Amino acid sequence: MSELRPFYHDEEALLQGLAAATSLPASLRERVRIVRLAADEVPRWEIAARLGCSTDTVKKWCDRFNAEGVLGLFDRARSGAPRRYSLEQVLTVIEVATSRPEALGLPFPTWTLGKLRRYLRETHAIDLSREGVRQLLARAGLSWKKAKSWQESRDPRFAERKAAIVKLYSEPPEGALVLCIDQKGPVQIREYPGGGYAPKGKAPRRNSEYVRHGVAYVLGALCPHTGQVWARCFSKYNRWTVICFLGWLLRQLPADQEIYIIWDQAGPHTARDVQRWLEAHYPGRVHLQFTPTKAAWLNLIEAWWTIFSRDLLRGAQLASRAQFREAVRRYVGYWNREPTAFVWGRRRPKRCFRAGPLRRGRLRGRAPVGNLGARFLRRLAVAGRVPARGRAPGTA
Repeated sequence: MSELRPFYHDEEALLQGLAAATSLPASLRERVRIVRLAADEVPRWEIAARLGCSTDTVKKWCDRFNAEGVLGLFDRARSGAPRRYSLEQVLTVIEVATSRPEALGLPFPTWTLGKLRRYLRETHAIDLSREGVRQLLARAGLSWKKAKSWQESRDPRFAERKAAIVKLYSEPPEGALVLCIDQKGPVQIREYPGGGYAPKGKAPRRNSEYVRHGVAYVLGALCPHTGQVWARCFSKYNRWTVICFLGWLLRQLPADQEIYIIWDQAGPHTARDVQRWLEAHYPGRVHLQFTPTKAAWLNLIEAWWTIFSRDLLRGAQLASRAQFREAVRRYVGYWNREPTAFVWGRRRPKRCFRAGPLRRGRLRGRAPVGNLGARFLRRLAVAGRVPARGRAPGTA
């Protein structure tokens, strides 16, 4: 009978996942079956007869599992074939790849694998294939990255305004209402590309041409602490539409509540007519807080506009401004039935990805173990290593 130690922690679930995974090599699947049969107290000779292997093979993998856990069932690293290129040549490839082609006298600004391979062959006599170049750079921790851009605010009151806005988010005045206001637009009234669930190999199709039926603007207000949204459509965007929107919005709020409005320094927001209208109709009740220039990220409604565009515009087929107005009204009602608060400074939770052979997607909730890839299960096995010898299972 094969002697197998008791399972520690989640080893049984990991073995079940490996047995159900569809992307495993046949050899690894066989090792998992050996361990599972040994755990059921099946004799060693019977395991060998069932799987068509020798009893020495059964003993080997049982011993490996006893010593190293689930991780011991995977192939160990091998030395592989000897390297074809010296350290000096590898360093040359890395130096060239991290240099700008223009600085080397070439007539283009960025590298491709083909251009990099040709330059190394012609200039340094290093003959690598495109895949060889990619693998060599990957081993050095280098991969193609798209350049990122940033904007720097030169607002002389940047620190003061940012501190005031962050304080409104984190410590709002007692009994006051904080509103983030901004406009979305111009939004084209037309058909937008999108997708949907369909049988495999039969993607939804749409005509690449479209007819634009004008444009519209959406003025919106978000209460970040509750997630409630107010929005209204307009055909234009100027100081008069801003006054109209504020009048429509403020009439829906309690008359004795102080309101703090966070918005940018766009012309319709800073117009003297808007300020005079607020002073005449809501004296001392509405307080305006402007974001610094080039700092729209301080206005949390910008995050909600991203959700709005993804949910409402992606795949939409808009034929008129009236249809768009009705779509906005229905979507805002849908959102307000289960609003989500926007918390300033909250870190995004860590995402758990499965690393399959062809795709990489986020795991939501409890995924069936049969959908887990072999590399993801290997990472779970690394995270759940067997504790030191002499320690009882499940003890700290």
